[in-house]
Amino acid sequence: MKKLNGLKATTDALWAGIIRKMDFNLLKHEIFFDVEVIENGVSSKHSVIFEDVASYFYSNNIEDKRLEIYIPDEEDYLEMTSIHYLEGGIGQIGIQSNSEPWAKQWHSSANFIIEIWSAHLFIEARTVIIDGEIFNVGFPGIR
Repeated sequence: MKKLNGLKATTDALWAGIIRKMDFNLLKHEIFFDVEVIENGVSSKHSVIFEDVASYFYSNNIEDKRLEIYIPDEEDYLEMTSIHYLEGGIGQIGIQSNSEPWAKQWHSSANFIIEIWSAHLFIEARTVIIDGEIFNVGFPGIR
């Protein structure tokens, strides 16, 4: 297991990588990425696995821009524009519903944020494994 101080350098190395494969396994509470980083003409492949995923939230873009959905061209790809770890979590992410009060029970505090072009994936996970290196970060507290 690597120390958390090495996590930032490890995640920073993934920035601007091409997401070749992505899988959400709800049964196993895992989110998996295959990422290829091309730097100075040299390609390196990386595996990112979030384990013990308690929650995730995806938004295509900000505000009403999230509703602008387009059909990708054959040569389009997803870029892992950036990936961040937030030790204390991002804070409360919750559902506010005037018509369904039961929905207010669902909340989280993501401790990882992945920027994919203009979209964002917020992940609350206990562990991330990058290229076999295990980072047991624990869950952030919800404030």
